[in-house]
Amino acid sequence: MRDPQRSREQAAQALNRAAEAIDALRAQAVPEPAPELRARNQQVRALSRQLTHRYHWLAELQRTVALGDDADLARAWSRFFACYDDFLEALRQARTELEPGTGPDGDPVVDPPADDGER
Repeated sequence: MRDPQRSREQAAQALNRAAEAIDALRAQAVPEPAPELRARNQQVRALSRQLTHRYHWLAELQRTVALGDDADLARAWSRFFACYDDFLEALRQARTELEPGTGPDGDPVVDPPADDGER
């Protein structure tokens, strides 16, 4: 295993980046939104809650890395890294869902062809 102190520092930095990412996502909600933005705000809040739930798991694993003994560090780091990887994937998916013109699955939303009255 590499330097235990460096591993602990990297876990703390990753946890900070996760918190910053959630804050940035929450900032996308508009206070007192116009009616057309309410659905988007609800989506932002729902995605933020999902990421916050993952964050709490990540924070618990980071505490295990920070407070655990050096002998168990490799196993704790592995669990933390797997959870952080899952968090990053969920964050990527949330950002994709919030991109204009994409649906919940990340696929582009295609408007149905206009009915020009010809048949």
